[in-house]
Amino acid sequence: MNLTYWLQDLASEFFQTAGGSSKRRRLRSQKIEVTPALVAVEHLEERVVATAHPLTDVPVLHSNPGAPFRLYLDFTGHTQNDTGNSKFKNVVSPIFNHDLNSGSRNVVTPIDSNLPFSDDDLNNIKEIWRRVAEDYDPFNVDVTTQDPGNYEIGSMLRAVVGGSYDDWYHSAAFGVTLVQGNFVNDAPNDAWVFSNDIDKAYGRNTLAADKEIADAISHEAGHCFGLEHQRDINAPLDKAHPNAPSNYSTNNYDPNVAPIMGESSYAKFSGWWIGQNPEGGRQDDMSILASVLGYRYSGQFVFADGRETTFTSVKAYSENGEWRFLALDTSGNVSQYDPRSGWTVRASNVQSFNVAPDLTIYYLQTNGTLWHAASPTQANWTPIPVTGQWLIGDKGCGINQQGNVLTFVNEGGASATGTFLNARQVQVPGWGNLVGTFQADGSLQWSNGTVWTRTPQLAGQWLMGGKGCSISQQGSNLTVVNENGAATSARFLNSHQIQVPGWGNLVGTLQADGSIQWGNGTAWSKMPQLAGQWLVGSKGASVIQQGASLTFINENGSSASGMFLNASQVKVPAWGNLVGTLQTDGSIQWGNGTAWFKMPQLAGQWLVGSKGASIIQQGANLTFTNENGSTVSGTFLNAAQVKVPAWGNLVGTLQSDGSIKWGNGTAWAKMPQLGGQWVIGGKSATILQQGATLTFINENGSSTSGFFLNAGQVKVPAWGNLVGTLQSDGSIQWGNGSNWAKMPQLAGQWSVGTKAASIIQQGASLTFINENGSKVSGIFLNGGQVQVPAWGNLIGTLTGDGAIRWNNGTTWIHN
Repeated sequence: MNLTYWLQDLASEFFQTAGGSSKRRRLRSQKIEVTPALVAVEHLEERVVATAHPLTDVPVLHSNPGAPFRLYLDFTGHTQNDTGNSKFKNVVSPIFNHDLNSGSRNVVTPIDSNLPFSDDDLNNIKEIWRRVAEDYDPFNVDVTTQDPGNYEIGSMLRAVVGGSYDDWYHSAAFGVTLVQGNFVNDAPNDAWVFSNDIDKAYGRNTLAADKEIADAISHEAGHCFGLEHQRDINAPLDKAHPNAPSNYSTNNYDPNVAPIMGESSYAKFSGWWIGQNPEGGRQDDMSILASVLGYRYSGQFVFADGRETTFTSVKAYSENGEWRFLALDTSGNVSQYDPRSGWTVRASNVQSFNVAPDLTIYYLQTNGTLWHAASPTQANWTPIPVTGQWLIGDKGCGINQQGNVLTFVNEGGASATGTFLNARQVQVPGWGNLVGTFQADGSLQWSNGTVWTRTPQLAGQWLMGGKGCSISQQGSNLTVVNENGAATSARFLNSHQIQVPGWGNLVGTLQADGSIQWGNGTAWSKMPQLAGQWLVGSKGASVIQQGASLTFINENGSSASGMFLNASQVKVPAWGNLVGTLQTDGSIQWGNGTAWFKMPQLAGQWLVGSKGASIIQQGANLTFTNENGSTVSGTFLNAAQVKVPAWGNLVGTLQSDGSIKWGNGTAWAKMPQLGGQWVIGGKSATILQQGATLTFINENGSSTSGFFLNAGQVKVPAWGNLVGTLQSDGSIQWGNGSNWAKMPQLAGQWSVGTKAASIIQQGASLTFINENGSKVSGIFLNGGQVQVPAWGNLIGTLTGDGAIRWNNGTTWIHN
């Protein structure tokens, strides 16, 4: 089962104006014209402040460094003697840059043959790479800006970005592929994108230009991988690529999304498509690409437990500027696709869901419980997640939640109970039926004009330049410690500003990237956490970190102190002042060309189908024991692959879901740890686990053996071959309709306001002693609720922060 299309985040409000032709993307006469004289005046200061960079400053970027295929984005200029097309020989493509003299980019930038890149060039390269990487994220290909050096057919494709069609092609186009399918046939592996012409049309340094350059790269690369042009199979015939009309928003054609292999310039979003090629045949872009490149994620359209599903509808939402998917299948499951983790079931027995205009997602379970993501940037799927700390201006308030019942505490400490009116509104009867509406930015707008905003969570270690500082936080109370160790109190002015009275009322503004910009010109950035084991190729290295103090131990055992230069760079003086740059994938790219990747932690028990296996890991040294008890040594090939020489040099590739896909077709999945006490309704049950051997003891004390069917299911033969499916919340849903939930451990001391309380627990037997010394028995209702009959059947709901919210309005906090 393949999705109809694969949306990417191309968050541009521009409606592009480009058309295309059979094997190239043509400019139309309606292109946006740039007035160089006006632009030169507007950017006059850039002549003074712009920084020039050599070719070696192109950022080294990898989207999937362990992949067997490469899509190399070449921004450094390229000469291709043999293009595979007899009409074009000795093709010379210039460097990607903002040279105003060529008319290609609307900025005055110093251009030097040795220093051709400006700061903006490098930023544009990063943005273009990010967009192409998102397009090809589903597939087992590394989109990279680093020359792989291997130009073998069927291994690497070069997309040359720079220059104009007038340089050699002499026919108006944004890009060209001279030989279709040249990634797999004998023709040279090259495609070209004419970024200068795109800049002329859309204006340099705009999201529109970056989007169009990225779209052109993905489009031309698609031709190289075997794709033809494409149109929406439901669109009118005149919307096919080429010869699309100038007005794309008529005739019921969606102006928001369009095929990458069609004409996507006019649309906000582009993606891979199931549609019609120029010959009238059905073209499934993703299936064709997967046949050449393979899917990157083992669970692409088949779940980890082997289940296949048919989606009845697919919708998208934005998470941190990137697109994610929700799909409703015929079984009533809502599943989420995340490029980092593949498909996961987020809710079951779902009746319907819809996407609001602000891209907030709502869906409704058949039992009437309303679920949603509180804002487009939230991917934590819990029932209407509003519990937490909030701000009214500079004062603290809060919301506690028990199912659909809410307790609001205002800035004066007054509390009142409220309820949901609908998916986006709450009402508080005790406050004069005050109504609050949740906004797209996550804030709560009340009908009396006040606004509640989420309290930012700032606690942790920070960097000011290369020096360490920190913030401690309790609710809205802050303590800040600067780089010199001076500690003082701070307060919120609002949800995006804090003030430090002890530092002359210094004000810090929270930035979109998570940093704090202070009024004195300094900036604090969140301190990266680098401690742990790393890989340099196949060899082990490590970093020891105490605050901002770093010790690096390289693959040869050489140990040296290092320091942060800033939040994205480190330096090791003893290694010739070697500088390492932190990459978006978490790796460190060193100035000498080496790269360090976080070492995967593989130690533990695994499943091969229903049988147990294991891995012992000491640093980079691995010992594998397969399902037949064969124990052998293995090694890392890189951060994404392992090899076992004694098993015929068998190679295993680490998947995004944590499994290992071996070259012989078998797969190892992490073995779930089920041992412990469980709750069935209000009664206790137990699972005993030794490796893959399981013993189940139900609520009636019946004990019997069971086994794993796979990493997502267990079976108990003596209970009529009863099958249990492991849920995303850690529970087991049995085929007879019962549910086992992990038993919470509540024993210990609790606080009720300023007074002490306690809970005694033996299995599922609970004794509650409240703040007044009253001692009574209680029971579990389920894995998330307890009940105390002697206190009027008082019900307490366990919350994610470890508290118990009682339905009489009190809260117990675990000490």
